[in-house]
Amino acid sequence: MTDIRKTLIIGSGPAGMSAAIYLTRFHLEPLVLTGKLAGGQPIWTEKVENYPGFPEGISGTELSQKFFAQAEKFGAQIVPEIVTRLDCTNSPINVWTTSASDQPPDYQTRTLIIATGSEPKKLALPEEEKFFGRGLAFCAICDGPFYKNKIVGVAGSGNKAAEEALLLSRYAEKVYLIIRGATMKADDYLQKQIQENKKIETIFFHQIIQLLGDSQLKKIVIKNTQDQSQKELAIDGLFLAIGQTPANQLFSDQFATDEAGYLLTGEMAPVETNYKTVTSIKNVFAAGDIVADEKAQVIIAAGGGARAALDVQDFLQKEEI
Repeated sequence: MTDIRKTLIIGSGPAGMSAAIYLTRFHLEPLVLTGKLAGGQPIWTEKVENYPGFPEGISGTELSQKFFAQAEKFGAQIVPEIVTRLDCTNSPINVWTTSASDQPPDYQTRTLIIATGSEPKKLALPEEEKFFGRGLAFCAICDGPFYKNKIVGVAGSGNKAAEEALLLSRYAEKVYLIIRGATMKADDYLQKQIQENKKIETIFFHQIIQLLGDSQLKKIVIKNTQDQSQKELAIDGLFLAIGQTPANQLFSDQFATDEAGYLLTGEMAPVETNYKTVTSIKNVFAAGDIVADEKAQVIIAAGGGARAALDVQDFLQKEEI
């Protein structure tokens, strides 16, 4: 039987949970579908130091747990389900999670908040799928302890790559930080820590072009982007931190997006509205890293979720007048 709701949230990171907290206080009884990564990307962050209220910092996992606890305290229903099909072309909106796509939807909702965030980029190499979980990873806080006294690589040049390399240096014997260009893009304080860490060797002007091994990753081939020369590095693990792509696979063809696939909202969306978080469909709102031109920060995502909840509450209130 289809569960009918006034509002539903897809995604359980800072944006989704912040929206849930606000919506429960409006007595709108939101349903949160957590998706594949319950808690969102903060659970991959060892320590969050720039979220207000935690002067000593807080682990990303603990912060996500606090978001969940607060939302549940006010009455949000959080369900560990993954959306398999979404149809926003009609009202009410239809959402499938466990039922077959040719069966009635599991949920119908008058309004929807999309807070699916973004996903780590891959190298687009044919061997990647073979080695995921077998030496190839995205999360040092999750998998770093498995590489005690081993040799690992990190691909990337931004804050995420620097943080991964520094964390891995606590366990690994050596860390290669592989950067395609001439400089790091990480914040200065992170770059300083990288330079001072004797376990980390930074390799500029190189990109990874091949992954080698039998059942487990054993080597990578890197190419010099200046002279095109190649060489092999023997490693036990490789962590990718080369950027993000929007988690839009379910709905990208239903909404206006930017060139990268992030949702356009508010004034950027081709819809007449006063709501800053509305998408190109009038009863669908978006918040967090899935939104175009949004900065990937926990506090910004949480603020976006709160604004989306305020917009939903106002939308429903006017619809009922």
